Amino acid sequence: MVGGTAAAPDRMAVFKFCALTLTWSASFMLTTITLQELSVGLATMTRTLLATAVLWAVLLLRRTPLPRLPRVYAHMAVVGLLNITIPLTAFSYGQLFVASAEAAMFNAATPLLVVGWSVLLRLRRTTWREIALLGIAFGGVLLVLRIHEFASLDPSLRGGQLACLAAVLSISISLVYIDRFVRPYRVDTSVLATLMVSAGAIGACATMPFLGLELRTGTISPHTIVALLVIGAITSGLNHIWNLDLIQAWGPTAASTMSYLIPIGALLLGTVFLHERLTWVQLVGAAIVVASVVVFGQLSRRRTAR
Repeated sequence: MVGGTAAAPDRMAVFKFCALTLTWSASFMLTTITLQELSVGLATMTRTLLATAVLWAVLLLRRTPLPRLPRVYAHMAVVGLLNITIPLTAFSYGQLFVASAEAAMFNAATPLLVVGWSVLLRLRRTTWREIALLGIAFGGVLLVLRIHEFASLDPSLRGGQLACLAAVLSISISLVYIDRFVRPYRVDTSVLATLMVSAGAIGACATMPFLGLELRTGTISPHTIVALLVIGAITSGLNHIWNLDLIQAWGPTAASTMSYLIPIGALLLGTVFLHERLTWVQLVGAAIVVASVVVFGQLSRRRTAR
């Protein structure tokens, strides 16, 4: 009976892991589609408001009680800024200039950045092998940045790449923050997701005077509406409940390993539907990052088994 009880949650966690990977892979392509007709500010604000509405609807349907401790709200305000407002705005700006698959490749560095922050803050012990992997993965990120020709790149392209890198740094900090300050409260994950996205939406609305609300083409086409609904209701909404479920069940490092599958899916989708092409140097860099994440995951599991 005990074995059956343990197996069911594990199967559900694996299902959520796969669903998150698939939908977040598509989110980079869908973001590029929305930015063809919407400004960065309008796309980010609409996306986060849609997500907020969906998540509050989930809470009402479940009749989930809200936490009573004010410090939980304070922590989730920080997480909303780091995990929603900053990365969504930065990725959207970056994808004005870089391919959707390239943005996803930066995202693949998330789990290793989580480890890097954890080591710097002395939240986990590490070995020389793991430190070496962090260095190798950093080299892969530099290749994705096309560091060998970075100075000669168009300034807007450089800005787009740096914006994507800033988004990933912010996400990695938020995951460590959640594990350190939010996880101990054991608040329902749907509540945490709702508070986080709500705070992120407030932040997105606050950036409107700086990012604008204009339509690039004057109208919104049906495929843009569909793309916006998907990245709003699902990838920025329901997915955050499942993502926080995984962080609480597996911890931030294990949960963030989906990032090495996301660029593969994003690359396939971007190539097939958006006809994007990346340089072989960038593909090599992405492969290095993905391989480093996979090896690091294996080392972490061996340490846990001991």
